[in-house]
Amino acid sequence: MTQWEHKAVKVVLGGHANEVTMETPLNRAGTEGWEVVTAFDLDGGASEMHHIWFILKRPVAVRSEKEDAFAKAVPLQPLV
Repeated sequence: MTQWEHKAVKVVLGGHANEVTMETPLNRAGTEGWEVVTAFDLDGGASEMHHIWFILKRPVAVRSEKEDAFAKAVPLQPLV
């Protein structure tokens, strides 16, 4: 069975944001083996600023040695 690790990425959009603003961090994560599972806007459209959260996943085996050392050193913090 595949074991997954997950990552949350926040992209703040507002004013003159365009697709590049959103695509850049996602493309960077994609080069590291991450794929988007879901996305949501915590502001719910109540303001011009949008804090879009993307939840990503990848198989644990994809981790680099540097990321593996970081994952062991830094405990996961819950999203609140």
